[in-house]
Amino acid sequence: MKEITMLQEGIVKITDQWLLVGTESYGISNIRSVQRTKQTRSKKSFVRIAVGILLALCGTVSSGSSAEFYGLGILIMIVVIVVFLLVKPPYTIQIETTSKNSVF
Repeated sequence: MKEITMLQEGIVKITDQWLLVGTESYGISNIRSVQRTKQTRSKKSFVRIAVGILLALCGTVSSGSSAEFYGLGILIMIVVIVVFLLVKPPYTIQIETTSKNSVF
């Protein structure tokens, strides 16, 4: 009997008989549970926004040559906010089978 592919995306392939993740394969009948958890986002974005705010503040307080910091600070804040909103948070998948547990 021919296997039917239900999903194939990146390194994950699910057929009616197997779950294949990279080089690991799991028999569908041996899978006890599957859990998905969303990982927390990095705090680096908030640090970058703080740097942008500081540069913008330096540009508004100062006059003359350091006034370009204002534009740079605003640009940094806009780029970081856009990237933060566009990037999807990473997920972890934990598969529990009758013989072993795996985390992806």
